[in-house]
Amino acid sequence: MDGMFEQASRLNLRFHSCKGLLTVEDLWDIPMTKGPVNIDYIAKDIYQGLKDDEVESFVVENQDTIGKQMLRLQFEIVKHIIKTRLEEIDVLKNAQAKKLKKQKIMAIIGDKQDESLKSASIEELQKMIDDI
Repeated sequence: MDGMFEQASRLNLRFHSCKGLLTVEDLWDIPMTKGPVNIDYIAKDIYQGLKDDEVESFVVENQDTIGKQMLRLQFEIVKHIIKTRLEEIDVLKNAQAKKLKKQKIMAIIGDKQDESLKSASIEELQKMIDDI
């Protein structure tokens, strides 16, 4: 995995977009699907390039050109970045859901404590005040 990023940096790998060339670092910051420049579009474009490059000759086998190698490297990098970013989104969503649930539970605890205080006798309440 790390090898592909090292290879990309050594090759000064760039990704085509409608706004110009992007670096590997740019892929971490562009939107996943929204807008004219997004990682989904870039992945589809690279994938199409790989598909278009599959059948160059019916006579010569294993035509592994530099261009194909670069496309494969680009595709692996884009897939890795997409996978990582989707995992990060899931982690964030789970953390937000847990935080919301904790807030609800804390509110219910507060309500129950209030109910408990309301049901206490005047003497019990006065003793609580004196203990504070």
